[in-house]
Amino acid sequence: MNDLSKNFKINSIKIIGGQYKKSLIPVINTIGLRPTTNCMRETLFNWISSEKIKKSHCLDCYAGSGALGIEAVSRYALSSTLLELQKKVIYLLKKNLTKLSIKNVYVIHTNTLKWLKKPKKTYDIIFLDPPFKTTLLSKTIILLQKYYWLNNNSLIYIEQENASNKLSIPKNWILKKEKKTRHVNYYLYMNTSINYKNKY
Repeated sequence: MNDLSKNFKINSIKIIGGQYKKSLIPVINTIGLRPTTNCMRETLFNWISSEKIKKSHCLDCYAGSGALGIEAVSRYALSSTLLELQKKVIYLLKKNLTKLSIKNVYVIHTNTLKWLKKPKKTYDIIFLDPPFKTTLLSKTIILLQKYYWLNNNSLIYIEQENASNKLSIPKNWILKKEKKTRHVNYYLYMNTSINYKNKY
């Protein structure tokens, strides 16, 4: 396969903590791919205790750069599963993982909404950062709940454009942390067993 840099502009982001700290992750500059900023990632992982991360299997439903999943395993998460639809993004993700010799991050080329309808296992931490100006976020939340992808006390991280409509959050998801920037709102929820079979 040809080097992507010949056809696409390549930017880079930096892992900010853990065993891969300061490693640069090349990222394609393409429509819909919007990596979580360093500041937001630092805030997120400060919200989550290191003990929780070290015991976790993580799922990034819209991987893009892979920054969230890679940051998690850098901080000693047991594994991260990255779902991504764009082939060129998949190629660069796998190339980055090979370069860093990361073995416990699994990249799946798939449509997230279809993949979530075929439950395989539960996850301890789930990252939801889909492209803005779509209905993907609300649809993904429904599928996570409907098909029982969450453990009791699983954490769900959500990024949402601050101009978007208010999300319908399941009643059994408890808001633990939230923060707002000029353009983005981001939240950390915890799934509980309360009303678990009641979607909303």
